Amino acid sequence: MSIRNIHFLDPGSTTLALAKYLPLKKGLTIVTNSLAIAQLVSDMKHDLIFTGGRLQKKGKAFVGAFTANNIDAIQIDTVFMGCDGFLNTDGPTTFSFEEVLIKQHVIKKASQKILLCDASKFEKTGTYTFASFKDYDVLITNPVSNKEKEFVKDVKEVIYVNADQ
Repeated sequence: MSIRNIHFLDPGSTTLALAKYLPLKKGLTIVTNSLAIAQLVSDMKHDLIFTGGRLQKKGKAFVGAFTANNIDAIQIDTVFMGCDGFLNTDGPTTFSFEEVLIKQHVIKKASQKILLCDASKFEKTGTYTFASFKDYDVLITNPVSNKEKEFVKDVKEVIYVNADQ
């Protein structure tokens, strides 16, 4: 059995922050529809697969059927995905209807699904829900209240990280 190490990084500030740590790893293939993440990874020693598609000006993310079709052709081991919030919802949300299709295609393709967000997302909600919390294997966030922990109780594992770690 070979290990592919193919990881999708979703557009967003939290996934961009994660991408800055990629030089600590070796032999990865990074797939993204984020222009900012692609530019960052292009200067690293990792393989980069850029999905292409139509550029959504706000957020600098590639979206549309072309992007979705390209994602469908790739076997993804792990997706690292962000969101705009999830207050009083059953899953993460986004303000971009065009990103919903892409996020849903990636979730279907990935073996492991990781949601990254800071604690402010517990107090906000986007317009469109793109997944259910039960779709995620892991949520990584900073510490939140017990009430806020209830929002994400359907995620299989929640990891709380202090900002100074």
